[in-house]
Amino acid sequence: MGGWLRPESAWAAQLLSSFQESIGVCGGIGEIGVHHGKLTIGLAHTLNGHHRGLALDLFDDQSKNVDNSGKGDKDIFLKNLARFGVAEQVLNIVQGSSMEVDPKTFGNGVAPCEDFKVLGAT
Repeated sequence: MGGWLRPESAWAAQLLSSFQESIGVCGGIGEIGVHHGKLTIGLAHTLNGHHRGLALDLFDDQSKNVDNSGKGDKDIFLKNLARFGVAEQVLNIVQGSSMEVDPKTFGNGVAPCEDFKVLGAT
């Protein structure tokens, strides 16, 4: 699967999620800059119960990708969700720029988040 997730980052995210669960912290997950879903899928597997996640990416709107940091592809992202057993319904999948998205998007059935990852330009 395309993307830039290092194994130790995936391990750290899982460790953090396990620790949070052990102390009673639970909630949604979110990632800005999902690309093809490598981290989002791993985080989605930590969701439990009624919690949801947010997946935000420019996807096909690459004209807003000012630093050419990646080429997210929604079709590939959705195929990877299915391939790795993540139902689309557990994610609020948003195509857009993190610089332009309405803050309400983050709370659209997702908040509070226990893990949130931002990838992209500042």
